[in-house]
Amino acid sequence: MLSANIKKNLIINVCSGKSQKTHELVKKIFKILNCRTKLISVKRDKTKSKELIKMVGNNKKARTNLKWKPKISLELGIKNTIEWLKAGKSVSRQSNYE
Repeated sequence: MLSANIKKNLIINVCSGKSQKTHELVKKIFKILNCRTKLISVKRDKTKSKELIKMVGNNKKARTNLKWKPKISLELGIKNTIEWLKAGKSVSRQSNYE
């Protein structure tokens, strides 16, 4: 049960807090799906100085407010998501918690 002291509509990131390069993430997904990784390539344009180098989610609010911490690896999370999608599961945008 969530604490009554948590601010209503508080935005919380549920993430590992670790950086992940996009092309490495795609490679992991392709590996799990048994796809050829040669379908992707990484091209770097050194002339773009404002290019995003890395982005990391901050899960401090989840850890503090919910006493939450990641329990599974990225790979297992991807596998579980793929299995869930293959099983035909759907996500409802309507929430019962409002």
